[in-house]
Amino acid sequence: LGLAGLPGMELPYLASWASRFDFVENYSYAIYLAQFLCYNFWPDKEAGPLFLLFLVATAVCAVHVIHKPAVKILQKHIGRVWLLPLVLSLLLGGLSLLPDPPTSGNQPAHVNLGNGMVDVRLPLRAPC
Repeated sequence: LGLAGLPGMELPYLASWASRFDFVENYSYAIYLAQFLCYNFWPDKEAGPLFLLFLVATAVCAVHVIHKPAVKILQKHIGRVWLLPLVLSLLLGGLSLLPDPPTSGNQPAHVNLGNGMVDVRLPLRAPC
């Protein structure tokens, strides 16, 4: 009851103060989705203040370039939203029927990654 208050009464001070930060909810999911992608693109593996700035900028761009236009399109065509999963399922199923790309015969049988490393995709053993 401290944050929610009672129906018909004004919000408690803490709830009214915290409601000023409601805009953050639009970006928190984008940050959740983008954090590992941004970390993989980040050249240094130490995540400092510049990484956080990069992550927030990526999330803001994702919300304004992808999320908000998609919401507008879905709201415009609210009666036909049920078609979206159907079309995506058919598209992905159809793409899986495409033939595999040709591979060149000059690829090595294995790649030497270093001493003590094992390529788990191939039946190789590491030297002991």
